[in-house]
Amino acid sequence: MAEYRMYAPDLVCICIDEAKKNKDYVGKIWDQYRETPVDFYNMTDMLFHMEQMYDRWNFPQSATQLRSFREEKGASGFKKDAEAERHTEWIWSRKGRLATFVVYVKFRQNATWQGDVLWVERQKKMAFDSSLALVKLIDSALENG
Repeated sequence: MAEYRMYAPDLVCICIDEAKKNKDYVGKIWDQYRETPVDFYNMTDMLFHMEQMYDRWNFPQSATQLRSFREEKGASGFKKDAEAERHTEWIWSRKGRLATFVVYVKFRQNATWQGDVLWVERQKKMAFDSSLALVKLIDSALENG
């Protein structure tokens, strides 16, 4: 089977390291712009950290302004560095203990995400039309894997 790869400026590698009893997951998020991962302790935490990354990168741009009960600070002015291409290859070397998923969010429309997710171990790629659909795809892979 040929190995499938995706390349984009906002690729994120989700490494699932542990399954909790309540069907939630613990792991790490790797991106192309930093040398260390972001730890997450449940799927909500994972989505929150990913949304923060996309907001910081301003890519893909959000089509709607999310509402919040707290005041939001302005954009951080984060700039993508010239090392990103090297890190794109580097991202593919990351592996979770239970499973690994590379996520490409193409759009952030209707207050959610649309894109593709690749289950690295099985080389299966699926499209998703919301962040909830992404979580369900990851969950179904871990139930069947």
